[in-house]
Parts: sequence; C-alpha cells; structure tokens
Amino acid sequence: MISAKTLLLPANMLSLSRLFIGPAVLITFSIGDHRSIIFALVMVILAELTDVLDGIVARRMGHVTDLGKLLDPMADSMYRFCIFLAFFGQGVMDAWMIGIIFGRDLIVAYTRVYAATAGIVLAARFSGKLKAVVQGIAQVGLIAMLAVPSLIEPGMALDIGKVLLYIAVLVTAFSAIDYVLGTIKDTAKAGDGG
Repeated sequence: MISAKTLLLPANMLSLSRLFIGPAVLITFSIGDHRSIIFALVMVILAELTDVLDGIVARRMGHVTDLGKLLDPMADSMYRFCIFLAFFGQGVMDAWMIGIIFGRDLIVAYTRVYAATAGIVLAARFSGKLKAVVQGIAQVGLIAMLAVPSLIEPGMALDIGKVLLYIAVLVTAFSAIDYVLGTIKDTAKAGDGG
C-alpha cells in the first residue's frame, strides 16, 4: 500500500512533477507562438533536471523506495510521450516515430512483468539510460533551436531537429531489442539454475 509519507518524499515529488510538466509543455508548445515555445523550453529543461535529481536525492537521503522505482520510469514515459505528441501535433514528427517510442515503453513494461513472473527483477540496462539521454537531447535541442531563432534559421532548426528525432527513434528501437534479448538470456539462466 502506498502511504502519503512515501509519496511526499522529495525524490518522489521530483518524479511526480514530470507528470504535470509533460501536459504543460504539450499545451504551450502546441500554441506555437514564440513566447509559448520559450516557456516550453524552460519547462523541458526543468523536467530534465528533475530526472537527474530524483535518483541523486533518493540515494543521498536514503529514500530509495519501491514506489520511486516505479514512479520514475512511469513519469519519464508519460512526460516524454507528451513532448513527442506536441511535436506530432505541430507536424515536426511522424506518427510511426511515436509508435516506435510508445511501443518500446510498452514492450519494456511487459518484459519487466514477464521477468517478475520468473522471479527476476529486471535491472535498468545501459540501453535504457542511453535512450533517455538521446531522447532528452532531441527534445531540448529541437525546442531550443525553435526558441532562439537568431541562432539557427527556423527551417534549418526543423531539419536538424528531425535528424535528432531519427537518432532518438533508432536508439529507442535498439533499447527495446536489447531489453527483450537481455530478458530472454536472464530467464534462460534462471531456468538453468545459473
């Protein structure tokens, strides 16, 4: 059972904040005027900081909880999905790209459930951390280039942004494959008693 005390721990509150930041960015980025894009940029930078800090705060304060282990990846998925949805709504991203990103999160979630039925706790893999970093760079980079048009012409910013998004999608697809293959290997070892 989840207690209010556990939910209100600083690290969990940092994770929870991303559940609210994602929809806020979705709305503001979708407005599309320059002021809204700047606000979206500030919000995505804030969200990325909470993603870095929640784990550090949890470890330093001795507040690593089962809720936090569940809340952090869920908040990441919901937050990032909102940003990618905003990109799709503005014609910056294709539907198939969102399908791969959302599909990866579903695959990993169900892979974790499958591993748990075999008595295995699926640890975070390097590919998952790499995926988060690359997606974050793509999101912040694209919004930053649009927010500061004096640095890069808007048309060129969109081209560079699309390249960043393609890279993010490729890394995301690789992460899905890595989690599935890693889980198959781990469950086979557990079945062999080794």
